[in-house]
Amino acid sequence: MMPLLLTLFLSTLPLGFAKDSQKVTANPVDEIFNSLSKGLDERALVHWFRALDGGSFSKTPSGKALAAYLLFQNGLEIEGIESLFLTPHPKSISKKLRALWRSQAPASHPVWGRARLRWSSSWTAFFDRETELAVRSYSTENLGEKEIRSLLAGSGSKATFAKSRLRLALALRLATEEKGMTPALKILKALMADSSGSIDKNLVALSMGRIFYAKKRWAKAMESYDKVSKDSEYWFTAREETAWTLMALGKTKEVVGVTNTLMHSDFSPHLSAETVFLHAYSQLNACDYLGVAESVDIFKRRFKKKVKALGALGKEGKWKPGGRAEQLFQELKKEGKTGLLALGKTALLVPRYVSRDELLLREAQVQKSLDKGIARLNVLGTRYGNTKDASGRSVRKAAARLKKSLRARYERSKKVGFRLLAKRSNEEIQEIGETLFKMDILETEMLQRAAIALARGGREATVEASGTQGPKKTPSGKKTGGTMDRYALNFPFTGEMWFDELNHYRLDPQKICQKRRAL
Repeated sequence: MMPLLLTLFLSTLPLGFAKDSQKVTANPVDEIFNSLSKGLDERALVHWFRALDGGSFSKTPSGKALAAYLLFQNGLEIEGIESLFLTPHPKSISKKLRALWRSQAPASHPVWGRARLRWSSSWTAFFDRETELAVRSYSTENLGEKEIRSLLAGSGSKATFAKSRLRLALALRLATEEKGMTPALKILKALMADSSGSIDKNLVALSMGRIFYAKKRWAKAMESYDKVSKDSEYWFTAREETAWTLMALGKTKEVVGVTNTLMHSDFSPHLSAETVFLHAYSQLNACDYLGVAESVDIFKRRFKKKVKALGALGKEGKWKPGGRAEQLFQELKKEGKTGLLALGKTALLVPRYVSRDELLLREAQVQKSLDKGIARLNVLGTRYGNTKDASGRSVRKAAARLKKSLRARYERSKKVGFRLLAKRSNEEIQEIGETLFKMDILETEMLQRAAIALARGGREATVEASGTQGPKKTPSGKKTGGTMDRYALNFPFTGEMWFDELNHYRLDPQKICQKRRAL
């Protein structure tokens, strides 16, 4: 099909393009398309550099589209597609060249999720409706309910990745209001029943669980959360939200069991501050005071270091070459999605959702594509630009200009990615700070309950007040960090919460309350 399209395109071109040539061929356009028809994309691009680059034809809509197409076919996909969209009058581009673009850049091509494009109805006419849906589906955060419905209207019944993403976005928009929850669930159920594999059903199941939770349909919420696969990173979030659902049902023992799994050190990167709080809160309700103290200690140890690391990432514009931010993007550039646990120790010091943040992953893939493009131009410059004649100078000049453009584009992507990372870091710091305040209150509540139990039971408990008293002997002869009776309990508050204040006291709840663990 390709040779036929090229032949048809050539038959529509006017004569006279040879005047833009540097005497490479009698008709450089013929030479370019002959090379393309034989799969010699690199040779075709070099012919463009030598004969047509900067000439009158290169300034026409068809010339711009052809130049962009040559870049696209030579591995500079982002530069190619973004250059195409700078063409002011898409309708003026040859229909035959349009056919070439449509054949090589279908709606399923990953470039549509990476390039920064300003879509218009003229580009819908140039490509097709499916391509428009693909482009718009990658920026659903900028679309309202009416816009999404308009895009889906008349899009056909065949399931595609783009349409599934738009339907999911529509469901989430509807679910923000109580009256829209039922229609949202209907859309999500249809996505769960879809067998085309066009969307991650783990995310759909998680979304359904959240809507059922908001509607206080606890059993349905847990049923939806249970559909999230264990090999999905959404599983950790689903288990946390299952625990909150169980807490709403008053099933404290079950909550301890679910959160205890998430508290395992192997899952530390996925552990949220809220999960530790919920675990400690359920232990408090189970009268496991020592367990509460241990959870507070875990919170302090795990999140104090993370807050410091996130704070460094959150200082926009203070990125160090080779620092953690750049190291993280190098990991995210790998093929496919990088799991959080695969990041190793780095995973403990970055936002926990970083491995499934679509915007961050998109910028990482943009940078990866641009890296390849720059490497490709280096090869072209070395292979064809070493000669001292006009031909060699043309190739060197064009390659240098394009590399400069790609590097500028790379820096823009890098800046966007770092800003996103800073935003995610600051959001998690805020979440940890809010939870820290609740953990302090929870610890105080635990000590007050223990004091009441002591007063009622008349038994002595061992309390360690770090930095308050030295070791003392209990009636059994054992040393403790200090002994304080019910009248000596004191919980100072100065208006600020500090990690070092957490776990300030340690108490032995023996003989106060029977410990119950639901493991």
